[in-house]
Amino acid sequence: GVVIKDCSFKGSIEATGSGFAAGILVGNFAKIFNCKVEATLKSENSACSGVVHQLFGEDAIIKRCHFEGEVESLKHTGGICSHLDAGAISECLVEGTVRALPGSPYSERVGGIAGAVYREAVVERSAFIGAIEGCGEATVGGITAHLEGTVRDCFVFGSVSSDGPAPG
Repeated sequence: GVVIKDCSFKGSIEATGSGFAAGILVGNFAKIFNCKVEATLKSENSACSGVVHQLFGEDAIIKRCHFEGEVESLKHTGGICSHLDAGAISECLVEGTVRALPGSPYSERVGGIAGAVYREAVVERSAFIGAIEGCGEATVGGITAHLEGTVRDCFVFGSVSSDGPAPG
């Protein structure tokens, strides 16, 4: 798999059409360490995340990464990762705003750390500071909006709001 460490990105990305937006990587069986993203990221028709769009694989990890800025999308949206299918997010920090764009369908998730945490995935020792904003039918959560895996020792400082069905 891919190993990315000690990197940074500062700027903005706006994905149009069906493109994903992510500060470091769109998706892979990756190990990502000590990366920092200071950005405004937006995807009009697909998923968006501060560091990695989708992470999968038992050994995949995002560790000691920091996102500062804004992330907004019509689909799965997360401060660190939009889809955590397997692997782990550990010791990460998000400072900023994670937002669903108007028209988000019910099946879409907006989370401060990860939009959705599936299967055997783990989010641990991570924090979100800022605002998580849902709208329409998107589900919204401080750490994650959809949990099948494990979340432990994580904190949210700020607000979680939505005009939709499920802020929390």
